[in-house]
Amino acid sequence: MGAVALRTLLRVVDWLPVLYLVGFITMLATGARRQRIGDLAARTALARALPVRHRGLALVPLVIVVLAAIALPVYRATSARGAQTYRGHGVSFDYPAGWQKEDLPASAASSWLWRTTFGPGTEADLIAVEAHRLRIPIGAGNLAEASSQLQPMVRRSFAQEGGAMQAGPQQITVGRLPALRFQGTRTRQDGTIIGNTLLFAFNGTTEYAINCQHTRAHAGEVEQACGQVMRTFKANRPPPPPTGTRSYRAHGVSFTYPAALREGTLTDTVGNGPRLWAASFALDTQDWIGIGADRLSAPVTAARLPGFTPAAGKAARRFFGQVGGVVQAGPQQITVGGLPALQFRGAMTNHGITIKVTLVFAFDGTTQYFLYCAHTRAGAGPMERACGQVMRTFKVSKAT
Repeated sequence: MGAVALRTLLRVVDWLPVLYLVGFITMLATGARRQRIGDLAARTALARALPVRHRGLALVPLVIVVLAAIALPVYRATSARGAQTYRGHGVSFDYPAGWQKEDLPASAASSWLWRTTFGPGTEADLIAVEAHRLRIPIGAGNLAEASSQLQPMVRRSFAQEGGAMQAGPQQITVGRLPALRFQGTRTRQDGTIIGNTLLFAFNGTTEYAINCQHTRAHAGEVEQACGQVMRTFKANRPPPPPTGTRSYRAHGVSFTYPAALREGTLTDTVGNGPRLWAASFALDTQDWIGIGADRLSAPVTAARLPGFTPAAGKAARRFFGQVGGVVQAGPQQITVGGLPALQFRGAMTNHGITIKVTLVFAFDGTTQYFLYCAHTRAGAGPMERACGQVMRTFKVSKAT
């Protein structure tokens, strides 16, 4: 949950270093560029941080993907009670009359779809409201799993900014949406203590973030305004995610995968020889599938598989070791697309989030096909089904 977001997850942006969840291919694939799997899928790069006055206002999403926001009409109205109403980007909410409003446009390198800030005119007393695109729909059914991943990130964010998380995650409802609320403090460079209320509300694959920050002098005013925004917040129903399946046909192979996955590219190898080709299919930055082929120096057949197993095991241990993980099971001899194959299972933990990985090497003469499926606990269901679908439908028409 930074200024770059196909990179990671659930963190207070702009006033902290961005959270780069290790996409396993990064250390193996992109060399000096050090791009994450999210960067490769979204074709993004590191962006400049926001000005100081906006630090502490932005919040990163649960499984974040960089998309440019579509410009929509935004305007404010004045109600009979004197409060102003924000309407735009499919949401509406009230905020105090007389407060200053600033809309911040999104760019291709933004971690948000849109963002707007409100305040009484003092620099450190502000409310920011923004939206992010998620690849895994979050709702009441998997809110607890999202909460378990978000909590250590928020706690660490407050601590790194000289403060502490004081309460949360509290499961609440905002605008009929399931939401998580955190409270804490941070310390400015001049020693001023800033109070923060952070809210993440989930509307399918859209995450709304509300960040209320205040000094002690304006605590009452900002807290009252924060409650006003949360009480009056309304969001339109999001469009449904893509359904069905898509087919991949290239490099002499074919397979099907869920339409919800976004196809991208990978570079370099994770196996035992020079890379021939590689592709990625991402649900988000932590839940994705990588597939490709390497060239071996000698052919591997079913009969010769036992003799090649030590080399495959070494490659698997190197793969997991370079991303701080371990092999937990394997090698298991299986068949993929009629080819002899070896399967390994392992895990890694990054910033408190456990990533489970299935790694498969399938052999067709001097061509080694590799497949790795990575998922968080929240994405386990859809990604395990997607991985199984790719493995069941994988076919080789000719050796690469």
